[in-house]
Amino acid sequence: MLSDEPEQNDSHVAFFAAAVALSLVLHVAFGWVARGTRLDVPGAGDAATIRRKLELKAESAVRARIISPEEDPIAKFEQTRPEAETPRDETPPAFEPESDVPGAALLPPPVAPETDPAAGAGLPMPESEIRFDESVPEPWTPRAELLEIASRFANDDMAALPRLELPDVARVPDAPDFSAVEVAPPPSSAIASAEDFSSAFADFAVFRPTALPAAISAAAEDSLAAGGDAVEESAPVALPPPAGAAEDATPETPAAFLPDLPEEAAPAKPLDDVLAASISTFRPAVDDGFIYFRIDVRRKGPDVLPPIPRDILLAVDVSRSIAPDRIRRCADAFRDIANDELRPDDRFEILAFNSTNRYAFGGTWRSPSPTAIADAGRFCSSLRPDGNTDLYGALTSAFALPGDGGRARFVVLASDGVPTTGEVRRDSELIGRLSAANAGRTSVFGAGIARKTDEFLLSMLSLCNRGARASLARDRFDVDKTVLGVFGEIGTPVLTGIRFVFDSGSDSVVAPSAPGNLRLERPLSLWGRMPSGVAKSVLFEARGENAGRAYDMVFDLDIGDPVPGAGDPSIMSEWARARLYDLVAAYVRSPRQSIRSEMAAIGAAYGLPVPFAERL
Repeated sequence: MLSDEPEQNDSHVAFFAAAVALSLVLHVAFGWVARGTRLDVPGAGDAATIRRKLELKAESAVRARIISPEEDPIAKFEQTRPEAETPRDETPPAFEPESDVPGAALLPPPVAPETDPAAGAGLPMPESEIRFDESVPEPWTPRAELLEIASRFANDDMAALPRLELPDVARVPDAPDFSAVEVAPPPSSAIASAEDFSSAFADFAVFRPTALPAAISAAAEDSLAAGGDAVEESAPVALPPPAGAAEDATPETPAAFLPDLPEEAAPAKPLDDVLAASISTFRPAVDDGFIYFRIDVRRKGPDVLPPIPRDILLAVDVSRSIAPDRIRRCADAFRDIANDELRPDDRFEILAFNSTNRYAFGGTWRSPSPTAIADAGRFCSSLRPDGNTDLYGALTSAFALPGDGGRARFVVLASDGVPTTGEVRRDSELIGRLSAANAGRTSVFGAGIARKTDEFLLSMLSLCNRGARASLARDRFDVDKTVLGVFGEIGTPVLTGIRFVFDSGSDSVVAPSAPGNLRLERPLSLWGRMPSGVAKSVLFEARGENAGRAYDMVFDLDIGDPVPGAGDPSIMSEWARARLYDLVAAYVRSPRQSIRSEMAAIGAAYGLPVPFAERL
């Protein structure tokens, strides 16, 4: 048998020779095609490139040097130009710094152009003979614009640009607190109507003094001289009339505040024997540098501040997220309220909402007559779950119901607090926009009636609108009891729209910042904290309304110098808890890192969890 190895070797040699020939042909062809292409090796031309750049920079540099007309080709051209050709005016305009630009006064004065010695002193050289060096910078003209926002009314997340937080005005120790001052009215030519007059004095609702009135100082001295217990009653102090006011002015007249002020623009009237305030103090045994206090405000007696008639809206969520049995039990509670809990001078209305709003009486208030109660019962019996939840639309409609300035308004909101449709559904935006639209005119009280209720949204809606933390039903059998309990929180109001202004000199931090109404059943309580050793008393102003009549009084409560460990320890924890809820409400409406930091610090210092921390 013969071997085929020689034949295979011959074929390998043939293939190799063919490959070499093909490679030579391809290389020759590529060289022919790319014969005009230049290939630069990286790094080979760097030195030349840098050198060339330096040469170009030297060639393009412009140096300042005074030259003679003989050396300047431009000057030679000017000399040889025909006389008929009028030269253009090339004199540079005079430099005038802008006086209205911030920092213009700090700029160096402009340098006067050099003069031509040959032409004579005092004559500026032509612009054509001045050369400028690029290394000499031109004078910098700063331009800045500052837009200051005095009061916040929009959320930070709606701002197009980040805002600059300016620090507050520094406090002045031992500065006086309240005083009646004389404010000269603007010229008659500047005010065309009573509305303009009222707007002109809108910023003088609360006065900051230059000296304490004699009545307040005397009351404070008497209080300190008497010593003072842990709980002390203090009578309201009326502000004296300002200097220059009419001789017949009394605390009942507008002249006690502003001279010649029209009645519709006058601030609240100070009235005696209406409110009483007491204070209780606590100082920790382990001194933390603070004194804690609780202020209880109540009406002076049964003959003052009569009960205020109420307008009550009972609103129930009838979307598909609420079980039929829960809606039925809520309707039973509404019927019980109409039958047994309303007073003859009250008015009420019932709202059933989902993606639309349906009123029992067509959006009008009705007294609890037998006919109105029967109509309300039939309306409640017709309620069935359907559709989605438009919480923003429901409360916007509720706040827009016609009102009476002499009545107190309330909304009992029974819902799961989960908006699923409508213009606004995000928690912070919904709370912020509804609170701004309401402006504290209507108190909101939330009741959670579903198995999965958003307690955060219901509670913050209530706390930001002069209500209380929402109550949640434990199960479907507890729905009617929960709704009746929330209605009981309304009580019998005797003073609404309450505002407190505390003495800034004491550095007091008081909560809640937006308290509810003063009720007949119990006093209105505030909790505060102030640095020890700063002041011996708490001075504050209280304002409110009863049946359309405004009240304004000043209280001076003595705290003395409590002994460490004396008093009720719950005052300290209640202050921390109330302050945390104030901060959460402020953060929901306007998220800022400074608020988060204060919440974390208070929670850690007093051993309290930050409310709804997982939602912030």
